[in-house]
Amino acid sequence: MSGNHGGGIERPVDFSYEACWFECPACRDRVVMTFEDRANGESRTCSLGHDVSAQEEYPALTDPSDVATNPAEIERLVWYHTSTRADWPPIDESSSASATHLGTFESAIENMFRRMRDQSDADSQFYLHRVRIACPPAEVSPLGQELSDFMGNVWLSNLYDAGFPVVRYVNVHEHPGSISLAVVPSVITHLQTLAVPLSLDTEESPASRDAFTSYMADLDRVEARRPCSDGLRRMDLLMRRTPDIAAIADADHECDEALWAAQDRYWEAMEKEHLPAVGFRARWKLLDAVRSIHGSASHVHDRFRSLAELVRNPAPTLAVLQAQPVREVGGSAL
Repeated sequence: MSGNHGGGIERPVDFSYEACWFECPACRDRVVMTFEDRANGESRTCSLGHDVSAQEEYPALTDPSDVATNPAEIERLVWYHTSTRADWPPIDESSSASATHLGTFESAIENMFRRMRDQSDADSQFYLHRVRIACPPAEVSPLGQELSDFMGNVWLSNLYDAGFPVVRYVNVHEHPGSISLAVVPSVITHLQTLAVPLSLDTEESPASRDAFTSYMADLDRVEARRPCSDGLRRMDLLMRRTPDIAAIADADHECDEALWAAQDRYWEAMEKEHLPAVGFRARWKLLDAVRSIHGSASHVHDRFRSLAELVRNPAPTLAVLQAQPVREVGGSAL
């Protein structure tokens, strides 16, 4: 199969999601909680008075009417994955190999942010894959929890033991409450691939430029008053053995605090300008990812702007991805 149309049913993409649902373990009643409240360790009370803790329970399915709840629709839907490999998907189908994960566009982007923060991939080139699979309904598992071990791994042996090449689960790590798939790679038949994020082709807003200019001026002012510590080791500053060293250590720490405050002001301004309608969770994941990027302040600034477009305005990325050549990787035709 070739050409520039991958087909498949797309689901709406919306990064404004602010809340997830939980099932009461005692009565199965559903309660809703914002991601911000969940991050703060709060709990809710169900309609029958039971305490439902977000720290003890995993998010439940957000939308019971999601089309992916119907196994007959799975191979008609478009699925997404992010990877640092342009030549994805994997081909190893041994029992000891990892299962391949597919999900919503939102979950794929969140997965990229997580890898940037947690897996030393902050400076890696990522690729977004738009995926079609072929799998009859009888080979699609009932919707359940992810078949992960205590380290979070899902092995193909888990799928073979379950008897399904496509296992549906409620994702609790990326785009919580959405439906994702753990699959045997050979069910993937066609895909389109795009390097992300896209290069920015729009002029930077005055507010964004002003935020960066003010931030750089703040940094210059802080560093201009930082005391000279030549000849002193970090341990000398920590031990504060003489009054002179203590004074230098105090002044150095004050500069550090001023630097952190300047960073907070900068990120708050950038968040307000670039992510006004993006939900708490996606903002938090993106900011964590960007803070892991190495390089100059100007480089990090530009990377943030380009990554922010993925969640602020995903339509251009989706349009470019849908126009990419379709690569056939399986034997079935859709």
